Amino acid sequence: GWKGKKGSSTHKGKAKRGKGKGRRHKRNESETDDEVLTTQQHKTDSAAAPAGHDDKRRKLGDARAAQVLTEEQLVEEQQDGEDDDEGLEEDDLQFEGESAEGAAREAGSAYELLRAAATTQTSPLLALSSLVAPEPKKKVAGTKQKPNTPQQVAPAAKEDMRKKTEKAAMAVSRKRKLSLPAKVSFKTDGVERREDTEKETEIEEKGKKMEPEAGDAASVEEKEEEKEEITEKEGIEDPETAEVALAVRKTQGGMVRVGSRWVQAKSSADAQSEQKEDADADAENARDAQVTAEELTQEERDALTEAADEFKKWASQPVGTPSSFSASSKVVDDPVLGSILATDDVPPAQGTLEGYQIKSRLAQTWRTFFPHWHPDAPQNAFLTPLQDRLLSMMNRYCDLLYTNQTHLTHKEIMEAYLLHALNHVFRSRDAILHNTARMNEAKAFQQAINVEPDQGFTKAKVLIIAPFRHTALQIIETIISLLSKTQRKNIYKEAKFAGEFTEQNPIEKPAVNPRPDDYYATFAGNTDDFFRVGIAFHRESIKLFSSFYTSEIIIASPLALKLIVGEKGMRKREYDFLSSIEMVIVDQADVLMMQNWSHVATVFYALNMQPREPHDADFSRIRPWYLDNKSRFYRQSLIFSSVLMPEMNALFNRQCFNMRPRFKVGRVMGDADCAAAAVLPRVRQVFQRLADSKTPLSAPNDRFAYFQENVFPHFNVSSQTRTLVFIPSFFDFVRVRNLFVQENVNFVELSENTTPADSSRARERFFHGKADFLIMTERYHFFHRFRIRGARNVVFYSAPQYAHFYAEMLNPIEVEDSTCIVMFSRLERLPLERLVGAHRAQRMLASEKDTHLLCATS
Repeated sequence: GWKGKKGSSTHKGKAKRGKGKGRRHKRNESETDDEVLTTQQHKTDSAAAPAGHDDKRRKLGDARAAQVLTEEQLVEEQQDGEDDDEGLEEDDLQFEGESAEGAAREAGSAYELLRAAATTQTSPLLALSSLVAPEPKKKVAGTKQKPNTPQQVAPAAKEDMRKKTEKAAMAVSRKRKLSLPAKVSFKTDGVERREDTEKETEIEEKGKKMEPEAGDAASVEEKEEEKEEITEKEGIEDPETAEVALAVRKTQGGMVRVGSRWVQAKSSADAQSEQKEDADADAENARDAQVTAEELTQEERDALTEAADEFKKWASQPVGTPSSFSASSKVVDDPVLGSILATDDVPPAQGTLEGYQIKSRLAQTWRTFFPHWHPDAPQNAFLTPLQDRLLSMMNRYCDLLYTNQTHLTHKEIMEAYLLHALNHVFRSRDAILHNTARMNEAKAFQQAINVEPDQGFTKAKVLIIAPFRHTALQIIETIISLLSKTQRKNIYKEAKFAGEFTEQNPIEKPAVNPRPDDYYATFAGNTDDFFRVGIAFHRESIKLFSSFYTSEIIIASPLALKLIVGEKGMRKREYDFLSSIEMVIVDQADVLMMQNWSHVATVFYALNMQPREPHDADFSRIRPWYLDNKSRFYRQSLIFSSVLMPEMNALFNRQCFNMRPRFKVGRVMGDADCAAAAVLPRVRQVFQRLADSKTPLSAPNDRFAYFQENVFPHFNVSSQTRTLVFIPSFFDFVRVRNLFVQENVNFVELSENTTPADSSRARERFFHGKADFLIMTERYHFFHRFRIRGARNVVFYSAPQYAHFYAEMLNPIEVEDSTCIVMFSRLERLPLERLVGAHRAQRMLASEKDTHLLCATS
């Protein structure tokens, strides 16, 4: 909720309480009758409020209520406030959503009013004023009815009134039902408008009766009378016992407790009637999503029509059931992508930019730079086969998990998803600017216009997660290349960006004993993993390092985002800028796995949450699925990696809620393409399958017990010295290291925490035989890729995630009759397939034997 800060009107109002003086509201004589109404916010303390106030304002329990008072009513309030102002307090509207009182506080939703305001070109501020208008007073015989004259305010109060109304809208937009007064009359910009609404209906249907709010003064008096009646008849003196007796009486009368209210129990027919009404309301919302603007271009009309059709499809589906993989999912073999697991038919490739509805100005710059990026491509082709197949799925806004990324195809894939992301941003931005221009033109001529909602709570639409600064440098340079010439010439903070993201001393590939090529491609620049950049587009310029709330594309590392969004339970969190993300792209997910995958999961948890503050949002133009907290079903997630890991599968299946089709792209590893086929013939490879664990949580303990009882005792044999123990998990590394320390084993260690000096010293001792054993983590090898020499035997504590690490550990062995032991379980199917091939891995997992010997032939 929103809390009043020290020094705000909340604390000032509290300081004035009890002094017997009401706040004076003077009318500015220079104001005219054409100015807008204002709202006064009051907090009613039913225990202290005088009975004279009960017929002047509507009480909503402990909730804060805003009222539109006429000038004559305000004068009476001021006169009554001279005697006793104990029941009033000026304060910002607060919403306590997590408490039981807060959940029952607002029974309506602002969405219907905002949509009506968009249809009639009405100010959202005035439309929302009907939420807080008082009930019409009933005319009493013999009394003179007071005219409903609007109260006038000073122009300086309009901005404060707008902010307070926006906060009220954010609070009540979380509820569905709405209770409206009979009529709302207002004036804006000198033009009188009148919005007719349905008369305020009964709170419950026929056969249902609801008691007034517990905090209402009338309900308190009624409740006290019932307690007194029970006390006299039953002879009960304890107040708590009387409260229980009252509850028993209401329960016997067929009423049930809902929050702080008693409601008549509903029959099955009433429940079915309410379900039918909810279904009809959803169908009406879907019909309202139809595009009615006639002045849009064909391209913009098609885009909005597609969004309306998708909304219809979503409205007909049970909420919370996104498209998911099942036994009926299709497996398609594609000559370009490989094996595709899909929930729907794979879309065909279009082959041209026009087939993917790329904006004309974006397609023009793409055609200019494509020959420089891919000089070997055919002359008239402006898409590579891989880009063409990826765009065919991305252009349908489907979720995609692509696990065939390599250092050779990384730039090609990056160009494809940036073309798709920029096209999405430009189409959305052009539609918003076009609708804004139409609204301004209609406002100038005082005409009503219907504009389809086209925005979210915030401006950021695309989030790109990258591992290193040099990766972000490549992404931003590609984005700048695809912009117009005028925008490329006007880049704000370009010097700052070049200074912070360019590596002064890049890694050079030596001529002798070089590391693998993929290592230099991954670490060939600034490898800092803490960065965040917001990009804002303008007509003739582009702004880097813009605020996240004014940026359209955000490029950041998981660590930088984690420090901002925080975790659940933390006091200082900021995740509102991620509330309207429509596309999230994770580049090089396998590298992020080697950094810290929990940061990625934390960022995905924070996506598309309801914002805590409005941030100057125009609620009349916010799409309905944002107001209904269902925007995650419209978010597209694109994840690119070189290997498929269980953590990626979990993230894709549990945090990607897109209702559209989903695709997983991988490769079926053959026996000739597996990592074992690249091992030299002199190494004997033994694969030892572990017994099945009772639960996945107990698997690490069972693995360590097997290593301690069956593998470690053989290390005392002289032939098993000079052994390299390769451990993928750092937690398992700590266990094995402690075991070696307890048994006084002569060993050295290499982990991600080892300093460069200690690393060099440990490798030298192991190579010269001064240390019998070397234990090393997979993460250390990923970040350094040293050629480990001196080993005679290798033990893989578990199958490595990167299959090529297997050959890199075994091929440096220079002695004959060496042995390699690989410990694996049924939970390691994915890395095992990359080691020995899919067909061979299936036989090893299903075999009755636990030991398998793989001998390479020369």
